[in-house]
Amino acid sequence: MARKDTLNYPIPEFSASNLSADVDNFLNPTEVNLMDNVGVTLGWTGTPVGTFEVYVSNSPKPKNQLVAADFTQLDFGTPITIDNTESQHLISINQIPFKWIAYKYVFSSGNGGMSVIMNNKQVGG
Repeated sequence: MARKDTLNYPIPEFSASNLSADVDNFLNPTEVNLMDNVGVTLGWTGTPVGTFEVYVSNSPKPKNQLVAADFTQLDFGTPITIDNTESQHLISINQIPFKWIAYKYVFSSGNGGMSVIMNNKQVGG
C-alpha cells in the first residue's frame, strides 16, 4: 500500500509580519527535498499593496548558511499581487525538484498583516 506523508507548516517570518516593508524568510527556508507537492495559502489583512514571490534553491549548504543569493525566483507567468481587492491567494507547485523553498513579500504601499501556511505532500511507498 502506498503512503502519503504531509507537513502543514506556518512560515514564522510571516505569522506576525507588518507589511509596511519587505518581508522574507531566506535565512530560515523550508526544506522540501523529499516532498513531491507544495501548496501555499497566503492570507492578509489591512491595506497592503505589493507582490509575493516564491524562491527555490538546490544549494548543498546547510540551512544556517543559506543567504538570499542562494535562491532563484520561480516564474509563474504573472506576478502574485497582494492588494485590498482580495484577502487570500493559493499557490500549487506540483513535483517540486528543489531542496529549499523561501518566500518574499515586496512592499509597494499600505500596511497590514500576512500569514503564509505551507502544506507539503510526499506520495510513495
